[in-house]
Amino acid sequence: MMDHMVVVANRHSIGCLIIDEIQHLGKSGDEEHLLITFLTTLINKIGVPVLFIGTMSAYERFERTG
Repeated sequence: MMDHMVVVANRHSIGCLIIDEIQHLGKSGDEEHLLITFLTTLINKIGVPVLFIGTMSAYERFERTG
């Protein structure tokens, strides 16, 4: 699935991936971890800049994972 996303990103010349409302990230710990892992892998494989937009509660979530 990830390789397919790389092909699509390249085909459409994605310059920046914007993810809005990131504060609504999965509510359970396992769900949140899986989504963060997925997004990290996606960012590393596609190699395009990613902009996360959200409230301060989103900042607290990313601060924990650092």
